[in-house]
Amino acid sequence: MYILNTFVQITKADDKSIRTLVTSRKTTESINTMDSSPPPENGDWPTPSRRTSRTLRRYTDYSIRQIAQRTGIPKSTVFDHISAPTSRTAAKHETGRNHKCDSDTIDKMIASLQGHYNERIKPWATLVKELNLSISARTLAREFDLRGYYKCKACQKGLISPINLTRRFQFAKDNWDQSMTYWKRVIFTDECHFARNNRSVDYVIRAKGHRFCSDCIQVRRKQTNVEFSVWAAVGWNFKSPLIFYKKTGLNRGFTGEDYQRDILEGYIKGEFLKIHSRHRIIQEDNDGAHGTKTGNNPNARWKQKSGIEFLLWPPQSPDLSPIENVWRILKSRVRARNATSKDELYQFIQEEWEKISQEEINTLVLQMPDRLISCRLRKGFSTPY
Repeated sequence: MYILNTFVQITKADDKSIRTLVTSRKTTESINTMDSSPPPENGDWPTPSRRTSRTLRRYTDYSIRQIAQRTGIPKSTVFDHISAPTSRTAAKHETGRNHKCDSDTIDKMIASLQGHYNERIKPWATLVKELNLSISARTLAREFDLRGYYKCKACQKGLISPINLTRRFQFAKDNWDQSMTYWKRVIFTDECHFARNNRSVDYVIRAKGHRFCSDCIQVRRKQTNVEFSVWAAVGWNFKSPLIFYKKTGLNRGFTGEDYQRDILEGYIKGEFLKIHSRHRIIQEDNDGAHGTKTGNNPNARWKQKSGIEFLLWPPQSPDLSPIENVWRILKSRVRARNATSKDELYQFIQEEWEKISQEEINTLVLQMPDRLISCRLRKGFSTPY
């Protein structure tokens, strides 16, 4: 089928000009100007100018500029007319085969996850097998992704007992209005553990913004083989070196003797007291080795004799201490380097600790009032920090 090069001059876009566009054709097939028109939109069929643009584009070799010149329609409008989907072309946008798993099945699976942590942590392959789906694990993950659900690292928060909720709430009430001058005097201390291929963290299926939902929080971590245990202290314009300590307790536990030998005697007595004893307050968590639970143990008596001021910290409150965020930074950077040996892991820990800037630590210290305000507003429950 072809069209002869005889056209009439079109002065106005109407149905009559379209019908006289083609004066002769090899075949006797007539031109139906509505063939290239889309179905009615809100009850209105396309305008004559749209039919004109489409017909000229379909049956001639005119460019968009030539169509605009001959019809008096703006070029941008001609382009919109030609680009709009029609009854013939609308189906072309629906490419590919049908989904093997229908939407209702995926929606029911998402609904079944709500409130069930053990369901959220199941691998994609396990969900496919349990529901006898005829799709791959990757396809199931893609279907969830289309609905905004992903496999993400579970937020790790301890299950706070009722009595410790009260203690946290009281601590926040007592200290939320402390000045920044006070918090700049505090040295935050803690221990951290490292191991290669550490997958003690669960991965949960959740949507964006659901990180702190109760059924997306990993309450208890799996036990892993620790290769290095370190202690450190950070504060305003202060960062200690990493202290690698040994654990001599039962089942390689951390004891009070270990803490006194490697930390109190090994670092605080020899280095810390010389410079910071008059200007700093030391914060410790409630680990039994620290001697903070009672005053009648060797470590508590050692602190009393040293004359250092120690800040009483509520139990189960790592989210209130900036050093926990420092550990998170360190662990993520060490993990990214993917150590292949114990010696390499030791080297990476040291190198990445040195790279953590004092500006990063100071920024975390400045968050202390916000942390306590958040804890107070939540009545002692876990904060987002």
